[in-house]
Amino acid sequence: MDQFDRPLSSDEMDRLSEILEDERMPEETLDISGLHGYLTAVIIGPRPMAPNQWLPWIFGEEDQGIPEVFGDMGTLDEFIDLTMRFYNQILGELKSEDKFTPIVYRTYVDGKENYIIEDWCFGFMRGVSISMDAWEPLLESEEGEKLMTIPFLFGTWEGIESLDDHVDQEVYETAVWALPQCVFGIMDFWNRYFSSHNKTLH
Repeated sequence: MDQFDRPLSSDEMDRLSEILEDERMPEETLDISGLHGYLTAVIIGPRPMAPNQWLPWIFGEEDQGIPEVFGDMGTLDEFIDLTMRFYNQILGELKSEDKFTPIVYRTYVDGKENYIIEDWCFGFMRGVSISMDAWEPLLESEEGEKLMTIPFLFGTWEGIESLDDHVDQEVYETAVWALPQCVFGIMDFWNRYFSSHNKTLH
């Protein structure tokens, strides 16, 4: 078994989240929900990317390399190990539709469960943005416009501003359950697109 093939335990997931949210990390560093969305986009995207191409973007919307703070924290090797295993864990989940579940936050207000999906969607859209030109066939298609509605609405400032200030939680709940359908729909789009163009996706 490859060293990066072991799924993260609950404690390891907490540890990865702890590293991401360390106050010394760059302000735009994704949290664990955002990282799940980001890695999902990287995995299902049309352009294969090596880890050194996508790792730096975890920490900001511009590629500024790996933060120097890791030198002070002494956690770079640990972070890479946990992140690569998280990547492979998501990859494995995407191979089975009944196993893939976006990591989103839940809060409870007056006994009611509320979902927070913005972090996941912002992470997903960052994953799209690092190879935007490759995503254009989907983004410019009518099918793609529908598939990207939820990530765009909840994962871009333009989309957030277009939402009503008091969006009903039922909308969030619907969006949460629709996200996996969007993801698998995007995967299906790329498979059909590359098949028609006699190319291989990965």
